[in-house]
Amino acid sequence: MEICFCATEKKYGKEVVLDHLDLRFPLSKGIISFLGPNGIGKTTIMKLLAGILLPTAGTITVTDGLDPYDGWAREHVAYCSSDDRYLSYKLTGIDNIVRYGVLKGVDRKTVLSNLEKYAEILHFDSFLNKRVEQMSTGQKKMIKVLAAFCCGYPVLILDEPTNGLDEEARQNLIDALIAMKKTTPCTLFVSSHDFEFIHRITDTHLFMFGKDRVEMRTLHDASLEQLQSAYHAIKNGGNRS
Repeated sequence: MEICFCATEKKYGKEVVLDHLDLRFPLSKGIISFLGPNGIGKTTIMKLLAGILLPTAGTITVTDGLDPYDGWAREHVAYCSSDDRYLSYKLTGIDNIVRYGVLKGVDRKTVLSNLEKYAEILHFDSFLNKRVEQMSTGQKKMIKVLAAFCCGYPVLILDEPTNGLDEEARQNLIDALIAMKKTTPCTLFVSSHDFEFIHRITDTHLFMFGKDRVEMRTLHDASLEQLQSAYHAIKNGGNRS
């Protein structure tokens, strides 16, 4: 099963952010990272994948899907933005997680069952009953990540999840994503400028540097230096082998 972008274009007013993009995203268990400079369209692609945005031209389809893509995405994709959007500061972590799931159409019992599983695996139960306004930046991020995972959807999207995290919170997030990768049958899309973070969690990457320099590459067992080298080679239009 795949999500397919075919000649997909996205404009904001007269500004073309994505120009006739052709991509195929396999939906199989694992993590795909988005790497590229600011303003290149990573968040736009993620919002298109989530059905939050619609393409200006071209199509987005899912193989084996009969409904329009945005309708399919609303029932199969959970999106976690880079900011505190969707968090209610007066509610507890658990209440926010349940609230997000219910808004996505998932029943409360399913959300709480998933939360119990992940809290036990990740040992994050210590702050779930705190109000969000009392949480650290790292704890807020984790609530958003847990909310996405507790939906039980097959596609999850995390946009710049390490923004604003200190080293301890960043390491907690890495540990959480590695654990979730092993226990959760889903496809996870992650964008970040943090090469070391990306290197720790995945080996499949979408490199984005404009219309003619978009490439999906899997670097099995690559070192951090090899990942950085591939990034700069594609950025500079060099050898892509």
